[in-house]
Amino acid sequence: MKKIMVLAGDYWHPLKAVEPLLAELFQAEERGVVVTEDPRVFLEDSYALLLSFKSPVEDNRIPTPSWCTEEWTDRLLDRISSGMGYIAVHSALTALLKSHRIVRELHEATFVRHPEPCPVTFLPRKDHPILKGIGSFRFAENDEQYVMDLLPDRKAEILADSISEHGAQPALWVREYGRGKACMAAPGHDSGCLTDARYRALLQNAIAWCLPTASCDIQEKQEKSAQ
Repeated sequence: MKKIMVLAGDYWHPLKAVEPLLAELFQAEERGVVVTEDPRVFLEDSYALLLSFKSPVEDNRIPTPSWCTEEWTDRLLDRISSGMGYIAVHSALTALLKSHRIVRELHEATFVRHPEPCPVTFLPRKDHPILKGIGSFRFAENDEQYVMDLLPDRKAEILADSISEHGAQPALWVREYGRGKACMAAPGHDSGCLTDARYRALLQNAIAWCLPTASCDIQEKQEKSAQ
């Protein structure tokens, strides 16, 4: 069974806000899903998918260094390049400068700000497996609409926008990185938005799209055997 790591928990987005979604995404008895607030756990094992809801800075109210150290960043990018899937949701897209490798090579966007929570509509731009069965919808509860600054030379494909009284912003974008796939989703501040049935279905599609194929799994096992 493919191992999945879920990383969550920062000052503005506690793990308890994500737990209702995780209960719906993964069956309680399902093995292979590791849920943690500690990024160092990622360094201790290999995973088929990393699903992150965690801000790179745990508490921005005080001077706090990012836990995305050089070692952690190298591990992340190496694993994705080798075939691991990666999904960054909401606060996982914040707090890194444009010069950071995760921004330059993976997210290809930086967080600028967000207005007060307001009605937000999710509007797909094009057909994609992640958007299968997902049409335009308004979140049942107000959400934080992230204002994102996309890199001009990005390789990412923008799949959908968020629309509010404040205008349009990129809401969902994807890219391939080596043999791996990455999905970045800006909405999802709290439990009410994360568990919206339409958004939950979108994240389920994202998990299915980002998980390595059988061929990648076989190639990784062969590489480990050769070491």
